[in-house]
Amino acid sequence: EEHKDDPHHKCADACAHCMHACEEGFHHCYRQVTSGKAGHAKAMHLCVDCAEICGTSAKLVARMSPLMVHTCRACAECCETCLTECEKFNDPEMKAVVESLRTCAKSCRDMVKGMSGTH
Repeated sequence: EEHKDDPHHKCADACAHCMHACEEGFHHCYRQVTSGKAGHAKAMHLCVDCAEICGTSAKLVARMSPLMVHTCRACAECCETCLTECEKFNDPEMKAVVESLRTCAKSCRDMVKGMSGTH
């Protein structure tokens, strides 16, 4: 693909990947909660909500929306909040979620920095 190095493409991909990982993280935390580990409830809630934000950001970045600076800023903050909670468990099953949250937050922060001169 000729545009795979484009920063918009990379950011949209990172957001979409993070959405998917957070949905899986939600399901993993859901299983923990239903087996009696109530401590996973906050992470479960954050993962499912973060997935929504990442999905929205992925769509807006992919279509070069004039609003993407706002969704990227929000997405980075949501990913960082979710990351703080998910890291607490040091759970190997949450490793992919943690990594994707970190990547997505950085990608969105970079996107906002890149756009700051144009708004």
